[in-house]
Amino acid sequence: MIRMKNSGVEWIGEIPEDWDVTHSKNIFTQRSSRGNDVEEQLAATQQHGMYPQKLLEGVVQVKEGTDLQQFKTVHKNDYVISLRSFQGGFEMSDYEGVCSPAYQVFYNTIPISYRYYKYLFKSDGFISKMNSLTVGIREGKNIQYKDFSNSPIIIPPKSTQQRIASYLDKKCSKIEETIQNQQQVIEKLKAYKQFLITEAVTGKIKIQNGKVCGKYENYKDSGVEWIGKIPSEWISTRVGHLYKSILGKMVCPNQLTEEHTLQKYLCAMNVHFDGVDLSEIKEMWFTPNEMNQYQVRNGDLLVVEGGAGAGGASIVYGLSENDKIFIQNSIHLVKPVKTNYLPKYLYYWIYSLVKQNYIDYTCNKATIPHFTKEKLEGMPIAISDKITQQEIIVYLDKKCTVIDTAIEQKQNLIEKLTEYKKSLIYECVTRKKEI
Repeated sequence: MIRMKNSGVEWIGEIPEDWDVTHSKNIFTQRSSRGNDVEEQLAATQQHGMYPQKLLEGVVQVKEGTDLQQFKTVHKNDYVISLRSFQGGFEMSDYEGVCSPAYQVFYNTIPISYRYYKYLFKSDGFISKMNSLTVGIREGKNIQYKDFSNSPIIIPPKSTQQRIASYLDKKCSKIEETIQNQQQVIEKLKAYKQFLITEAVTGKIKIQNGKVCGKYENYKDSGVEWIGKIPSEWISTRVGHLYKSILGKMVCPNQLTEEHTLQKYLCAMNVHFDGVDLSEIKEMWFTPNEMNQYQVRNGDLLVVEGGAGAGGASIVYGLSENDKIFIQNSIHLVKPVKTNYLPKYLYYWIYSLVKQNYIDYTCNKATIPHFTKEKLEGMPIAISDKITQQEIIVYLDKKCTVIDTAIEQKQNLIEKLTEYKKSLIYECVTRKKEI
């Protein structure tokens, strides 16, 4: 039985008697060299020149002719920490290269297992400790390198470090493989959902009594590349001929008159294809006339006007009679000009085109994309009679519910595996689990 002792460090807890605790600066030191100090090495490994964009998620090649003096040198097995916008951004470099000055580079001064400390720096306990040292009150908290260097850290015997690292390499590799497989299944389910919706709303399949019953007898050219051929009895037109949109109210943070009252409103972050998120709702001031114009009711179709989610849409459900919620000018409230045209059908139509990158095509993605009233109402649409629309809606509601449920189950499994991986790493690197 292994004899344990108190490490004296809260996030570490008890450790084996042959483990030591010291300050990080006794193991690691900063690398001060600049990019020009390693030009020859970079030339030899140009394909691995790196410039971390966000938490070192990506490795991109440094452009030819770039002044490397503005970057920091990174050697293989160096560790890199994000000084700004810290979110657990410790990484170990697999390459020779350079990185942004926004990152601090450090390396070991005593023999260690690089992979063991890579796992240690990714453990929940260590990241929580580093988060407690961040400064700043807004998103993008900073961490000072001196705080890291003065933080206590454990030193197992090197043979133990290697054994733990090898064990975690195998275990984490299997977990990550399983997660990747589940993610691939999710992508296939999403692709199938998109295919099914597109087939239904463009009339490529005929739906009756909740089932697919082959194809329509005759088709015609819709005249729109995004649509292709449609059933002969359907029409091809523009959304604005069938539905009208109202853009919400500009943000009003102050009470301008006595008739203004503080009310809840939805913005772009609340509206997604999988539903309206009511968990976080903002408030601003509305007049009675504005409340009448911008109020959201059950069955309404909302479409996102601007931002990363431009084109996202959802039908409103679940509001009680007492719920009063309105829209801000990042949201379109869309209503049919006649009862013949169903909002839920347009929801599925928008879903189909947006998932085919229609927003990228019609909006300027060089800046913040805006799916304006003109662009929304100018969107091409193929549509059938009201009864056929209802048939399509009922069929897609049933099918998409099954697909969405399967996706949710896969996502829940991924979350559990991710949490298990975090727990496993922490238990191993702090010797809570015997290996």
